[in-house]
Amino acid sequence: MVTSSEGGAAAGAMGGAAGRATDGAAAGNAVAGSGDRPVRILALELDPANPPLRLGQWLADAGASVEVRRVHAGDAVPGYPAGGAVGVPAGDVPAAGAPGVPASSANDSAAGYDAVLVLGGAYGVYDDDRAPWLAAVRAFVSRVIADATPLLVIGLGAQILAVAAGGRVERAGSGYRLGAALAAKRDITEQDLLLGSVPITPDVMQFHRDSIVALPGGSVLLLASVADPVEAFRVGSTAWGLQFHVEAGAGDVRGWLDDPARGVSDEDRERSAARFGPALDEADEMMAGTWQVVAHRFVDLVREGIPQTPTGRHAPRLPIVASELGG
Repeated sequence: MVTSSEGGAAAGAMGGAAGRATDGAAAGNAVAGSGDRPVRILALELDPANPPLRLGQWLADAGASVEVRRVHAGDAVPGYPAGGAVGVPAGDVPAAGAPGVPASSANDSAAGYDAVLVLGGAYGVYDDDRAPWLAAVRAFVSRVIADATPLLVIGLGAQILAVAAGGRVERAGSGYRLGAALAAKRDITEQDLLLGSVPITPDVMQFHRDSIVALPGGSVLLLASVADPVEAFRVGSTAWGLQFHVEAGAGDVRGWLDDPARGVSDEDRERSAARFGPALDEADEMMAGTWQVVAHRFVDLVREGIPQTPTGRHAPRLPIVASELGG
């Protein structure tokens, strides 16, 4: 089920299967308890034009209960007052206890939730003058990483993950990246718990003019493209960033072209016209199959527990005495 923070029906679909029973003893950060309690996901919506859309339905179908906080409309980021301004310079990730920032506690973490989803939006990652709550979101994401709470972020959310973990985001000199595109897996992606099963060149939908130009130290590049050297990445074992949009269908992406908040220029439109024709609809069909599986996999990983290893997999036990080597 997808609900707003007030408990009403959120934008996007409701329903879906109940979560599978767990024994509360799985590895990593498994969902505790027993019975068919849904996986609880906190979703931060940063733009009214970027609700969970079909991603919310996919997560619900896999047994998740998604609570949407509309940060752009005044819903509070955990640990911060409504509006979210924290009184720190744009570009900084405020630390717990800094001026205007509450000391770290269960109230400013994802306590009470099994995972976190951060969606996209028309803002730049440092547009604190337009969206004063962005600093609170950056700080919150930093704490979610530190707590090893499972995290999935999209678009602007991926850029926030990058800077919160120590990476860098810059405005793309060639303008917007728009429409249907192909990304490419790296060799190491085959080992990734979430994206390991995606096709070698998965279809993606792009709509951004800022790009991640430097990944955080210790992160893993999972997907890249000709236009963007960073399309998907993982920070630690539990946080995944997708620069592209899996939640939006072809109609949603076309609608963003006319959103004045995004400021798409005529030059951007002309340069990307071919990627908004039949190619976009074809990519939409391919994406629905690929990324629905990934959404379901995310819920399964949260439910089962993500191993706390650099690769996100259970570390193999190596032989420690000669007799174990055999032969």
